Amino acid sequence: MRVLIWIVVLVALLVGGVWLGGESWLAGRATAMIDQRQDVAASAVTPLRETRRIGLRADQVEVTGQLRGAPVEMTLPWVDLWVPPTAPVELHATLPETAQLTLDGQPVAAQMQAAEMSLRVSPTKNMAVSRVNLSSGVVDLDGQALLQAVSADARLASLGHDAPPAAGAAYDVDLALDGLDPAVLAGFGLPPLVLPGQVGLQGQARVWLDAAPGRGMLQGQREQVRPVGFRSDGMELSIGDLTARLVGEVLTDDRGLPTGRLALYSTDGQAWLKAASDAGLMPAAGVSFGNVVLNGLSQFPMEPVQKEGAEVPAAPARTGFTFPAPAEGETRLPLFLRDGKLFLGAIPIARLPGSRKG
Repeated sequence: MRVLIWIVVLVALLVGGVWLGGESWLAGRATAMIDQRQDVAASAVTPLRETRRIGLRADQVEVTGQLRGAPVEMTLPWVDLWVPPTAPVELHATLPETAQLTLDGQPVAAQMQAAEMSLRVSPTKNMAVSRVNLSSGVVDLDGQALLQAVSADARLASLGHDAPPAAGAAYDVDLALDGLDPAVLAGFGLPPLVLPGQVGLQGQARVWLDAAPGRGMLQGQREQVRPVGFRSDGMELSIGDLTARLVGEVLTDDRGLPTGRLALYSTDGQAWLKAASDAGLMPAAGVSFGNVVLNGLSQFPMEPVQKEGAEVPAAPARTGFTFPAPAEGETRLPLFLRDGKLFLGAIPIARLPGSRKG
């Protein structure tokens, strides 16, 4: 019995030594990786020294980047990065409730409730990220609620025959966004929109990237991955009391601008047209014609159509993706993105971010 006890104690000491030494090694590796990057900095990286998880804490983390061409910086007082002992290929991040944003020199205080993130890597695919989970409760910017809740679950999928030429990886995404207030984003230089309530979006989509995030990106050996397109067979969109089903496919063109086709299916198309008019996206005269406009929009072809002396301003269509006809009592509002503009049918209603005037 005494021999058995000593064996257990010896094993415990060995495991503890590997555990503590492993965390110290991780802290050293993380510090070296941060030092290699220009967009991430931390004042200190230390082992967690906890029995239920292996990991480290990074203090005073600074992340820099760009938003709409303007420099943006986020400073977090701390970030915990840890791995469950039973799942060594999973990395979890626990985030603080407060952060400081700086956009083009303007400071913005941010608060996040129960913000967490986790990712899983695939050792058989050069440590590519095979799954990402992100969730947060209420997010405030300068005391104003930007959103009520958000959760996203992305899973690495096979590219498939229908992937765009620029795609190097595909992810199937489940998204749930609730209570987004676009008016708060006006503080970031985005044009304010007059909308009849907060925005919500729920459903599934396929997202294409130019490459899967992996070891090279984490070590700063390549640029951040770029989205090159997305497709959805149906996501539930709500703005206030308005609801619609969003279907479509959008890719990026050679200039990096979005190009594609979208359609909103709703039983209250008139209210959607009024909301677009109130937001300044279309003239009020278009709303006054009521059902005449709605019927014309519902019958508007989603595929490119050549007419004598003119072309219907639809984005280039790809084989394998079709739009269903509107159901009884339902309106289909056609949206096209091309040449840096957003079209409602044949009517240009907005200029896309990043496009030049002209």
